[in-house]
Amino acid sequence: MQPRLRFYDKDGRRVRPVPIEWQVDDPNIFVVNELGLISSYCYGSTRLRAVSLDGRTSSNEERIDIVHIRDIRLVPPEVEVGVGGRAKVDAVCTLDDGTECHDVLLIWTEDDSSVVRISSSGMVFGAGIGETRVCAGDDAIMASKSSLVRVVQKPGGGSGEGRGRGYARILVSGVDKDPDTNEIVGFTSGDPPVWRRIIDIDRNIWWINSASPLAQLYLDKGRDFGYESREWRIYHVERIIDVVSQIALEIDPDQPESSAAQWFISRGDKLVEIQERAVTELARFIEEGELPKV
Repeated sequence: MQPRLRFYDKDGRRVRPVPIEWQVDDPNIFVVNELGLISSYCYGSTRLRAVSLDGRTSSNEERIDIVHIRDIRLVPPEVEVGVGGRAKVDAVCTLDDGTECHDVLLIWTEDDSSVVRISSSGMVFGAGIGETRVCAGDDAIMASKSSLVRVVQKPGGGSGEGRGRGYARILVSGVDKDPDTNEIVGFTSGDPPVWRRIIDIDRNIWWINSASPLAQLYLDKGRDFGYESREWRIYHVERIIDVVSQIALEIDPDQPESSAAQWFISRGDKLVEIQERAVTELARFIEEGELPKV
């Protein structure tokens, strides 16, 4: 496992990391290597903390127990989840003394990652229609029975290419029609630049609001802009990046529940990552209006 560190100032605001060293009360039980990974040596409990190299600041302490597992049982044995949805599989570990634990960090695996992805906490994300099995264990023992996960398309999934494969559709309001009703969808200037109605959530549809102020500016042919303009394509790419970054945060199985401040920091990190990819993959679209081949 790899502990996560967050750095804050005295007012509780996130700040940039500073150099630290890890301190373990009993290094005979486990150590933390130069990559920040914990390697265990024997069973037992000890405490871990991070201390700044100047010695002025120390993190909170966390007790870490290295346990011996006698049996692992996955609950439920079968689970159904919609494409783009989540479900929790719980690993109940029976220890040598008969104690049952629900929070042991295990290695989770899936037989088919195109159907599901699973996090280190057993959170299953439905990636595509089908069924597969997930299992959990460590270097010494695996669960005796895996769990069956079925990924299904929820009602109202719409039509069109990519249906049932977990792909999001990004449409432009006032231009593109609703895939199910075949009607033009319109929003107002007071709605966000990227928006979803309640009925769009299960269908995995996102709308670029063409009525938002900046969109209206770049679509104004009187200013030599419009749908064929380079300015609109740049705006379009920026909104696509907004959608992709939000989707990435929503479907990340390892993304924990967080405060609003932490969510915006995570979103910022994700935006940087996605923008780096967009620079090369979408440059031709900005210049010529041609999307990359998939």
